Amino acid sequence: MLFWLNLCRGSVNEKERCLGISLSADQKRERFLPKISQCFAENGFRGTTTAKLAQVCEVRENVLYRIWPSKKEMFLDCIEHIYELTMELWEELPEPTDGRTRAEMILLYQAEDHGLLRYYRLVFAGLLEDDPDIRKALRKLYRQFQAFITQTTEEHRQQKDVSETLNSDTSAWALMGLAAMVDIQRELRILTSAEREKFMIEAGTEILESGKR
Repeated sequence: MLFWLNLCRGSVNEKERCLGISLSADQKRERFLPKISQCFAENGFRGTTTAKLAQVCEVRENVLYRIWPSKKEMFLDCIEHIYELTMELWEELPEPTDGRTRAEMILLYQAEDHGLLRYYRLVFAGLLEDDPDIRKALRKLYRQFQAFITQTTEEHRQQKDVSETLNSDTSAWALMGLAAMVDIQRELRILTSAEREKFMIEAGTEILESGKR
């Protein structure tokens, strides 16, 4: 058995082929998407080749083409992946304690870990493209985030007994604008990590409490 395992040294994909493990297209998609998303985030849409994507996934290009018909379809899937991953991370946050709300827990998490994967670069790269499908996917992404943040803001204000002067819908867009500004601050190194965290918490709290009297 040890001899056989020694023969199977190499990449994860090589080991699976050696051991006769076959993954479904959905399983491969789930495995490859984080690597593909990171590659697009680092190199942009136009600066990323399918050869490079295959390289980071440790497979041949034809393996990727069995899952996605084109590089654009990979990019569109990555945009959806950003939303799915973000929702998964937010849902895994601890239950609010000490009178905190879910909105406050998300704000604290984002202030500490915001942009570590730098997936915002992928979104910014998409904004440079005139492709209607990419723009449609980005509109959907922003609308999904806006709808979720609106709901979370409403829940926060109900729990805190806040009388709205700035409605939750507008506040959600303001919070998203705040996140984009923090992305820019990170890229241009305008503020240190600690300063960005403080800025995001203070500004985010002001927006959440904008209706408080």
